[in-house]
Formats: sequence, C-alpha cells, structure tokens
Amino acid sequence: MNFAIVQCLTRVAARRDAQIWRMGLHAAVLALLALAVACSSSSGSAGTTGTYVKPGFGSGDATTADVHDAASPNDSAQNANDTAAIADNGVGPADMGPDPDAVADAADTADTADTGGPTPICGDNNCDDGIETCADCPQDCGACTPVCGDKTCDKLQGETCKTCAKDCGVCPPSCGDGTCDPSESCSSCVKDCGACAAQCGDSVCDAAGGETCSNCPFDCKKCATVCGDAKCDAAGGETCSTCPGDCGGPCKICNPLTSENCPAGQQCYVTGAGPKCSAPGSTNASQPCNGDADCLKGNLCIAGVCNPICDTTAASALVVKCNLPGACLELQQTDGTPIGWNLGICVGNDTCNLVTNNGCASGLACYPAGTGGKACATAGKLTAGQPCQYPEDCAAALACVGDGTGAGSLCKLKCNTLKGTMDCGGKTCGSVTIGDPPKTAADNLGVCK
Repeated sequence: MNFAIVQCLTRVAARRDAQIWRMGLHAAVLALLALAVACSSSSGSAGTTGTYVKPGFGSGDATTADVHDAASPNDSAQNANDTAAIADNGVGPADMGPDPDAVADAADTADTADTGGPTPICGDNNCDDGIETCADCPQDCGACTPVCGDKTCDKLQGETCKTCAKDCGVCPPSCGDGTCDPSESCSSCVKDCGACAAQCGDSVCDAAGGETCSNCPFDCKKCATVCGDAKCDAAGGETCSTCPGDCGGPCKICNPLTSENCPAGQQCYVTGAGPKCSAPGSTNASQPCNGDADCLKGNLCIAGVCNPICDTTAASALVVKCNLPGACLELQQTDGTPIGWNLGICVGNDTCNLVTNNGCASGLACYPAGTGGKACATAGKLTAGQPCQYPEDCAAALACVGDGTGAGSLCKLKCNTLKGTMDCGGKTCGSVTIGDPPKTAADNLGVCK
C-alpha cells in the first residue's frame, strides 16, 4: 500500500472511527478493506488532494467541499489545482480525486450489507434475525420452544417426567398413573394393579372374588342356618324336630335312661320340650353342680349334686345298679308324678355325718337317704319350725321330721343323742327313726324337742 492510500485511510478513519468501533470485529475488518480498495482505485499520484464531490440525491447537481488536512499544509496548494467538481452520477468530466466522505459512505454501505444494520443490542425489543436468538437473548426473541432430548428439563415450558423422561428423568411410582410399578400391589393400588384375587383366610370376606360363608366361613363368618339346604346344622339348632327335611325326621326320641338314639358321646336329658340329646359335662358324682350339663355322662344334677342314673325297676342292664345302703330314688315331676322311663338316681352311698355334715363339700349338707344311707345335697333355706316335705328342704343344721301328730313335718335343730341336752341348750335331744320299717338314724342323729 503506497503513501497516498495510507493518507486516504487515515483521513477517512479519523472521521469514521466511532462507527467502525461500534461494529463487530468481522464487520469492522470488511469496512476497512472496502476503504482500502476505494482509496487505492481513486489515488492518481502520491500526495494528490483536491475538491471531493459528495453525491447529490436526485438533482444531478454537484456540491463541492474543500477538505484541508491539518497534517499536510500543502493541501491548499493542491486544492487550487483542482477544477470544478463533477457529480458522481456520470455527468461531466471524471472526478479528480477521491472524496473521503464518499469512501466512508461506501464503507457504510458495505457495513450495512455485511451486518444488516447497527450492532444488535439485547433488550431493545427487536430480535435481530440471524444474530440474536431465544437462547442468548430471550428478552427480544422470547423463550425457546422446549425440545425433548436437549438434556434440559424446562419445567417453565411444561416439560415433566411424564412428557419428557429423557430430560426430566423417569417419574417415581404414583398410584393412579396407569402403571403397576414394582413397589405397588393389588392391595396398595387397585387403580394400577387391579383387585387382588380372593384369598380365604385373610380375614376379609371378598364377595367380588367369590368368597361366601359356605366356601370361606373364616372370612365371611358362619352361614345362617337354613332349613331345607340338605344339611342338618346341629350347631345352628337344627334337629329332627325343627327341620326334619335336613335332619332325617320324624325324630327318633332318645331314652333318658339309656341315651339310646343319641349321637356317640351325648346323653339324653328330659327337657320341657321333651327328651333331647346334648353333650354332658365333667363333674363327678357327689360333687356340686348347677345343671345336668355339668355332670359326667350317666349322672344327673339333682338337689345341686351330681348323682348316678339308675333304673327304678332294676331291669335295664345299660345302667348301674345302686349299691346298699344306697337306693334308686325315682325322679318325679313337680306335681309328684313320675318323670317316666323308670328314671331314678342312686342316693344314700355317701360317707358323711348326719349331725356335723362332715364329708360333704362346701355348701352341701348330709341328709338321710336310701335304706339307712346318707347323701350330700345342697343345703335348704327353711329355718327351724317351718313346714318341710323333703330332708334337703331344711338348712344344714336342721332335719325335716314329723311333729308326732301326723299333721306334717317341720324343720328342727339337729343334735347328738349321746350328748343329751348339751346341743339343745338345756332342752331334750330326742332320737330320730328313718325308713319303713322305721330304723334309728345313723350317727346318733336326734332333734331338739
């Protein structure tokens, strides 16, 4: 590059430096190259300067302006050699020298072509196409449209683990998301995994799964007793009497003396509704009881004590025989009529004391029974002087004896005839006879007169 070109560039650059430095690096280089080309093509000889023509717009007339370089005092002389300026539009003689303004304008034109205008500024509300983008200037160009797979989970733009697992990761298990995850089960999430299959024994009666009281009573409880289902539900109260269709009616009435027609292990008892079979208890003979069901099989609870069953005719070989001095006492209804079936109980074989009641369990008293025998029974509640019918009607310290007139029996204070008046507070202790024919009572039993 010769001195004239350098001098041209220096002059133009001095006037255009502000615009050049506002450009980007690439645009600035292009602008300088354009200036160099313009200066090179327009330079006639070293150091030549003169009148520079600034293009007019539309009139075709030329406007002249002298440019004086402060660093070159010879410019004035040089300018004198210049002739009238001729317009750049091709009318008139050729231009004598380059006009720095024209060169700068050409550079501006090149700049504009290269950069598309002034340097873009992020935040000016103008998204410069090709320069500013949504990535480096969302203020002007707006937020970028989310792209699944760009490794950025853009939650503000709606990306989630459901819409873009590539960027946001796999969603954690959630009941109701339509997927039965390994951590979910039919019991914890029916929506995703479906209902569990019915399982008998889980304490849940799953009707939807087919569980019923019939095939799974553990979960659904015992079915209600239904007469006519061809099942004799004894636990539910079905019998040959209440449901002959299920239990094989008409009923075969059981025998209270022998317990015939009862299932194995059961005993036939007399009830207000007739003889019925049921399971016996475990209390031994001569022990206190509250009901027939308390006593061992073959015993009945009479007067609060378990007593062996016996046949009053002694004809049945299926029941025990009462040993002497015991006797088979026939059981009667409350009206005094026999219960039937020759049913009786053995009494009089207990070893107790008729005066002191020793040998009987607590709450029991010793009474005359059988043919001179003794039996423990629940003590009665009648007091001295009250009428009585049976020995066990009177309290433990009393005996039921006749008044000597034949009018009836009364409860009287017991005493020991060997002790005389000691047990009677100074009164006479009279002896007692029992049985038919009458016999003196055992244990020196007497009553105070």
